[in-house]
Amino acid sequence: MRLRPFGQAGPLACSLENFCKYYGKKGKAHAAERLALVRLRKIGGQPEFGALVERMRDQIIYESKTIDPLKVLSLRAKQFIAKTDKNKFNVKFSPGGLVDLEYSVQLLQVIHGSAIKSLRTPLIHNALKALAVANVLKQHQAESLIQAYNFFRNLINGLRMLRGPARDLILPAADSSELIHLARRIGYEYTDDLSPQKQLLYDFETWTAHIRLFVERYFGRDSLPNQEIGNIADIILSREISNEFKERVLKKIEFKEINRAFNNIKKLAGEGKQLEYFTRISVLAGDMLSRKPDPDMALNNCERFVQALKNPLEHYKLLLSQPRRLDILLTLFSVSHFLSNILIRYPGFFAWATQPENLQTIRDLSALKFELAIAARHAASHEQWLIHLRRFRKREILRIAIRDVCLEKPITETTFELSRVAEAIIDGTLSEIWAQQAKDKKNLPAYSASWPSAN
Repeated sequence: MRLRPFGQAGPLACSLENFCKYYGKKGKAHAAERLALVRLRKIGGQPEFGALVERMRDQIIYESKTIDPLKVLSLRAKQFIAKTDKNKFNVKFSPGGLVDLEYSVQLLQVIHGSAIKSLRTPLIHNALKALAVANVLKQHQAESLIQAYNFFRNLINGLRMLRGPARDLILPAADSSELIHLARRIGYEYTDDLSPQKQLLYDFETWTAHIRLFVERYFGRDSLPNQEIGNIADIILSREISNEFKERVLKKIEFKEINRAFNNIKKLAGEGKQLEYFTRISVLAGDMLSRKPDPDMALNNCERFVQALKNPLEHYKLLLSQPRRLDILLTLFSVSHFLSNILIRYPGFFAWATQPENLQTIRDLSALKFELAIAARHAASHEQWLIHLRRFRKREILRIAIRDVCLEKPITETTFELSRVAEAIIDGTLSEIWAQQAKDKKNLPAYSASWPSAN
């Protein structure tokens, strides 16, 4: 009811004549008040009268050109000052919050609605779809913004259920029990990789960055009430990021070589769907990198690794669905050039080594020997056999190293596994030598039993 003409000072109901005078070209309504009429729709009463009011609405906001976007954006800046705390994030009024999304979509409706009548809708989902059909937005942009809108509506409803007051929309602190309750209330569940509150925060950072990019693309980044709020996703998506902002965000992740880190991030991001998935990963990866021994080294190796992949998009999808694998990858890249070079030379090793059956258990010696025996049987030449033997050795070293470094297995277990791999390689090598000797010298018996172990 606070949105009625003259606000709380006006009557609860007004005549159609007064409605037209207030919202008309010479009326006292602020541009933001007129913009709110985009959401106006009839919910009861006489259908004919409701249709008449909606036609008057269309004339006021779509045909009369009475809404000045600059005045709306000026009010947006005042809202930010009045309703937010610089040390806390208001999910509705902080930069990248719900209001930025709603105002921007409504302004695009007003700008293009005179020519494209499908944009004259009070429903934001339908408006975004119509903007995509009209080629004002790209299809993937519209889909992302619909997801962002659903996320914020769900988040705001959760906050209201949690706290009661409808105006208390400050996001709880990251380490608070309130954030845990909020995340569980709106549907996040515990996984092996991430807690509900972590999932909520990562999604929040991602969607606010998408909304800030949306505002920047159509109205300029200077139209945001505070251009310095943002995260690594803003660096990836935005074309108007200042050097000061870039440096502040990347230093927070503990990068030392800022320009090199920025260039690596841009290379990793790519374009199209790859950019979309990498942006979602980046928020999670940035948090992980800040706790690694050498973030710069990790990012350098990560960029080299992705360049070696045939399909980076599928790799990003895998990491997004299983964040534990992302943490393992960044850990290896930050502690060892040797292990990084193995992964870069043989990218397929990573998916194999991180499969639960390979990562969580000690491989059986007989299985290792059997694998080498099969490889020897199918090798077309001795050189091919040696190539497989080297690949086998590096792959097993990588698997054991992941268990050692990332799962923190005891040193006794690590040395035991290394000894098993060495035994399997010696056994397989001697088997191959005996087989070759038997083939070359018919008088020597063919090797048929395993080489005796040290025991």
